[in-house]
This record gives sequence, structure tokens and C-alpha cells, in this order.
Amino acid sequence: MKRGFVGLSTPMGYEYRNPIREREGSLSDVPNPVLESVNGLLLSYDELWFPSIDFCPKDLHGLDYVRFIDDEPIAKDRALVAAEQAREMFLPDDIPVVDFDLTERRRQAVRDVLPDIALDNHGRGNDFGMGNSADGQLFAADLMMAASLDFEVDVIVNSALAGSLHSLHVGESVKQVDAGFIPRAIEEVACLHSPDFLTAQGAYHESIEDLRSHARLAEFREFLQQEAPSQKDYVGLVSEVNRQVDGYAAMAMDRYLKGRGMLFTAGTATMGALGNMVAPVVGTALSGVFSLAKYMEEGAGRKKVGWSMFVLDIRKNGGRPTHN
Repeated sequence: MKRGFVGLSTPMGYEYRNPIREREGSLSDVPNPVLESVNGLLLSYDELWFPSIDFCPKDLHGLDYVRFIDDEPIAKDRALVAAEQAREMFLPDDIPVVDFDLTERRRQAVRDVLPDIALDNHGRGNDFGMGNSADGQLFAADLMMAASLDFEVDVIVNSALAGSLHSLHVGESVKQVDAGFIPRAIEEVACLHSPDFLTAQGAYHESIEDLRSHARLAEFREFLQQEAPSQKDYVGLVSEVNRQVDGYAAMAMDRYLKGRGMLFTAGTATMGALGNMVAPVVGTALSGVFSLAKYMEEGAGRKKVGWSMFVLDIRKNGGRPTHN
């Protein structure tokens, strides 16, 4: 099963005018997170995991493949410990400065489509912390929380944050891994050919479920899990999946989604911004205690945190994505 993790740093913004939860008494409101390439994520992953419902767009609530660490007591305890250790291991001076202007341009693209929304870069705080689209230290916490889970998971990175993370190295705590062409497959299929149709509640529409369950899309997700898939297999599969996704976009726009704002994903190979990616070397957490350095010293079982990044662009006139 292919799983993706949407963390504290993943949303590209938070929408306050249509919150997940309204202000009530002493409880503050909880803004609605806005993700890049929602359709791309839904097509590329069998499951999407979030720290809690506060980091999940409102229109994805209730989907059976959307899961929350907050609902799993043991997993939550481990993730909270991991996030705290990330704050101790990755000090602010160790984290690359994030280009806030770039994150703001991404949000402005959404405002151009939905001018009545109140979109900001940060959310509200909860047990896991406060979400922020331009905080590299939160990305480190996302890595550690993902690593504390007892299954392999890709860490989803927003496009503005991704370009600032190429220098995130912490000595023995990380290793270089080859980006390969699997991330390019994700970008080529799920991003370049999958528009998002936005409303103030989010970009999800139930019509994508038919495409998501298509046999070739299921095969595509299985393909992404392979350790060393062949380039030959990749070419034919991507061609067929592209055709299916293009067909969905045309059908959905015509039958269901007229009047929604349209955002097209676009851009270069998403892995290119980071070159060789860094991934923690991790082991299984015991008794809710997760120590990356300890498990490395003991040579415990290791696994890889994968990567997927999605690049957002706006095409006000419904144009095709641009290749750079």
C-alpha cells in the first residue's frame, strides 16, 4: 500500500473564512488547510495520513482512505516524542531560510481564483504544534513523525518549501538517497495532468473516486512502491495513466465542476530542486520513545522515508501546464 504523510509544514496555507471549526466559547476557530495538487495526491496514494484532523482539508474529512495519527494512541505518543526530538536536533540555525515571498505567491494564485477567502501561511496550534507553510523546522518535525510510524510513508512537501531544503543535513542522522525516476513519474502523471478545481472548502470532488479506483491507477500506485522498477515498464504505464487522467479532467470539468476555480499543476522535475534527497535512517520505536541516533548506533532495522513534492501554477484561462 502506498501511503503519503501530510504534516505540519505541508499545507501551502490556511483559510480562516471557512474554518474546519468555528470559534466557540474559549475554543478558537480552526482554519481550513489548503493543499497543492489534491487530485494528484489522491491518485498517487492509497492512504493519506495527517497528524490530526486540524491539518486536513475539510472536504477530505470522512474519506475512508484519509487517516489521522491522532486517532491511534500509540502512534500519537511516538509522533509527539519524535516531533519534540526534531525540535531539539534541528535548531533554527540549522534549518535553511525559507523563501516566504515564494510561499506568498503560491497563496496569491489561490486568491486569484477564490478572491473571497482569507488565506494565511499559518494555522492554529494543537498537541502537535502550529502548522506553517514556510517553517523548515516544522518540516524536520514532519520527517521525524513520519519516521516514527510503523510503516513506510512518503513525506509530502509544499513546492515553496521544497526549494529551500536542499541543504538540510545533520551529520550522521541522514543519508543521501538517489531521487531516481519514480518521483518524476509522480510529478508527470499526478501533477502535470491533473487540475485541481477549487472551492472555499477545498479541491475534492467525488467524481475522482472512479478514476482513483481504475485498475491502471491502482497499478501505478503499486509501481511507485517498487524498489527498482524498470524504465521500460514505466514508459507504458505512464502513457496509459496520463490518458486516463486527461479523460477525467475533461469529463469532470464538463459534467461536475463548472464554476469552480481551476488550478493546474505545472513545472520542472520536482526532485530537481533538491538533487539527491535526504532521508532519515530510522528504526522501530519502542515504548513510545524514538531516538534516531540510538537506533543508528545499534544498527536496528532501517527504512526509507520517501518523497513527493507537487508544484503549483495558475492558468486563469484553462491553459495546459508549462514545461520548463
